[in-house]
Amino acid sequence: MKFRELSKKEVREILEKLSLDYGIDKKLLESFSKSFCWFSNKEGKIYIAYKTIKNYLKFFNVQRFGLYIGKREKTWIRLSIEGSQLFGPYITKNILKVDANTIFRSRELEIEEKSGFYVMKDEKDFCGSCFIKNNRLKTFISKSRRILAGRKDVNIEEELSKE
Repeated sequence: MKFRELSKKEVREILEKLSLDYGIDKKLLESFSKSFCWFSNKEGKIYIAYKTIKNYLKFFNVQRFGLYIGKREKTWIRLSIEGSQLFGPYITKNILKVDANTIFRSRELEIEEKSGFYVMKDEKDFCGSCFIKNNRLKTFISKSRRILAGRKDVNIEEELSKE
């Protein structure tokens, strides 16, 4: 997987979108841009890593590194679960309160909310991004991260208590 470091202009555009879409303070985002190197792959996924990673990339053939924080969509930055947890405490707009038990079981749900991207929050925890269109909520949680996907007959609390 090929990564390329994003230019200052590209990072500035991403941070501007995060500020507009999610209401994150611009000064806080500037500190993120100064503290980390920003990378992207050809799919538009955005990764951040400490600046010291550059020293190692010169000498080693690295396939993956950094923290995947989101993906560039046509008009939005879609935050990953880790990206929503990183920026979550600073997000002031487009937060959707959800039940994590339901979200991590299902890929689509009926919901009464206006269309757009949202960051899902269950009480104190941020659960990633979702998209709402025509009163249908679509999560971007991969199958491998969903809990007992498709098994509505299983109670999560009972399954966890068995372990």
